[in-house]
Amino acid sequence: MAGHAGRGTAPVANRTLRSLRERRNLTQQEFAEAIRKKAADMGLNLGCDEKRVSRWERGEVTWPSAAYRRVLMALLEMPVEEMGFIPPWRETTAQSRLNGASEAAVEAAGDDDPVKRRELLRVSALLTASDSTWPDGSAAAESSGLRVRMSDVERVRATTRTFDELDHKYGGGEVRASVVQYLNGTVVPMLHGSYPEDVERELFNAAAVLTELVGWMSYDTGDHRAARHYFERALDLCDAVQDRAYAGFVLASMSHQALYLGHGREAVELARSAQHRAAGAAPALVAAECHVMEARGHALIGDYRSCVDALRKATQAFESADPACRPQWMGTFDETVFATQVGTCFRDLRRPREALRFMEQAVAKHHPAQTRRRVYGNVVLATIAVQQGELDTACALGVEATQLASRIASRRSVEHVRDLVYQLSPYQHTRYVREFIEQARGLVGVA
Repeated sequence: MAGHAGRGTAPVANRTLRSLRERRNLTQQEFAEAIRKKAADMGLNLGCDEKRVSRWERGEVTWPSAAYRRVLMALLEMPVEEMGFIPPWRETTAQSRLNGASEAAVEAAGDDDPVKRRELLRVSALLTASDSTWPDGSAAAESSGLRVRMSDVERVRATTRTFDELDHKYGGGEVRASVVQYLNGTVVPMLHGSYPEDVERELFNAAAVLTELVGWMSYDTGDHRAARHYFERALDLCDAVQDRAYAGFVLASMSHQALYLGHGREAVELARSAQHRAAGAAPALVAAECHVMEARGHALIGDYRSCVDALRKATQAFESADPACRPQWMGTFDETVFATQVGTCFRDLRRPREALRFMEQAVAKHHPAQTRRRVYGNVVLATIAVQQGELDTACALGVEATQLASRIASRRSVEHVRDLVYQLSPYQHTRYVREFIEQARGLVGVA
């Protein structure tokens, strides 16, 4: 969500941003080019031009859209607030921003497409994505008249936990439509209701947690464009109440998605943005996740030294974490997940001995109901076995992963098995590899 100078208010020039640009000896056009290049490195397609930079520096746009904020943080290596931009929460309340989102959405779309502008205004007001499974929620953009109490917020949190449990057990494809309907039909009208300040922050956090869950479910079903959109809407909700801790957690989730898509450099940038956002506001466990996501990005692009450095920071943060300070929304990030991430780093660096030590520790602790996690653990162990030349072990693990993945509605799990099939394809001269690929064919559809 972007912010613009209010109507009837003369914009105040952003001299800080101009100074940062000039210190780098860049013209506005060259600065725009640098932004486009950094965005491309992060897997984003941003049409930044000299006109947009000029609007920022003139103060016409006080808070860039979420995508631009991430790129600017990566490019200038500092929080957006230190660039002279004014976060919306310094100007007004969260609800007034929500109800006054009409002008704010324009920055995200550009200025020349009226149809796109109108659509983004509606989407921004609803904090929803375009989704064929959602009923028309245009009425929710107006005041709902609801009086929201803390007990209502707790009910949203409890419902979210139930949806999260179902997601872990059955996969995102099984429950996503129901979650989207609940978000649109129940939670969005609450955001447009009335509530005291102590309820406001908790309500927006609960809505952000639910919205991020929809992002994860979209990711799990392979709809990555929708996933990115929901993650960004969750960030908007965090920004509305200056919830830096959960914003960092959401950015770490986006880093995870970038890793899955093979965008290692973007994963690193997102993880670093997560660290910037959460610094001083989040408990050590959040910092641990942010650092381990950065480590995985480095591992994916083969940067051993940077990976080990990030893992050192992640381990320090994880070991110093106070269990009593664990946020409720941290969900399943625990010792098992941490070991899995570390093991995956060494797998990607092709250091199977180190990888095996962490992955065996993680897989041994998987709960039987955590089917998707068990699929991933088996596939990583199988990949390690391939690296060690133990094809029979890899195939046995692959068969188990295939059987598990067939029980849940998770495109992500299917793709993990598919990746293993491709890795083993060069060894089809061996009987057990042929048998595994034949068994996996029904799940992944390989020829």
